[in-house]
Amino acid sequence: MNQKGFANIILVIVIVILVGTVGYLGFVKKSEPIAGRLTPTPIQTQKSASPNQTANWKTYTNSQYGFEFKYPANYVVTKTPEENNKFVTFSVNHFQVVVYPSDLSIDAFIKDQAQSYLISNYQKINFSGQSAYEGIGQGMTSAYVIYLKNKGYIYRLILNTNNKDTLPELKAGLTTEQKQILSTFKIY
Repeated sequence: MNQKGFANIILVIVIVILVGTVGYLGFVKKSEPIAGRLTPTPIQTQKSASPNQTANWKTYTNSQYGFEFKYPANYVVTKTPEENNKFVTFSVNHFQVVVYPSDLSIDAFIKDQAQSYLISNYQKINFSGQSAYEGIGQGMTSAYVIYLKNKGYIYRLILNTNNKDTLPELKAGLTTEQKQILSTFKIY
């Protein structure tokens, strides 16, 4: 056998060994158990304000009317004096709480508000674990409003959202901050 032929046979054998080794290693890696591989963990998101998002906020508490809410530390809560003992208003930025002393049921109060054109497109909802109403508050501009009752008071929560026309538009127009304030509102 000449040397050229022998060199070609050795070269073919080396190539076959290399291809076999690469193929074998590729097959072994693919058949490795899934538990041995790293898999990314999906990140969970929350819809309501987490304690971290409002951790540096102030808490406004009113024990006379039995409610509280959190608000950004750079805001100031203002109180509008009572008007003939009919209502009192607490405001912070684009969020207001109007408290009405009332012996009426929430249903009767809403009917009265609708007849006075103070609320439209209202519907019953569950807010903070109790029966409430949401709707379009009428005034100088439209606003998203929630009414709820506790003891002898009706609470009207008003969230101004740039004068939208429908209830879904008003709700969609709420800022993240308004949603966070709303999520911290409690009555006791």
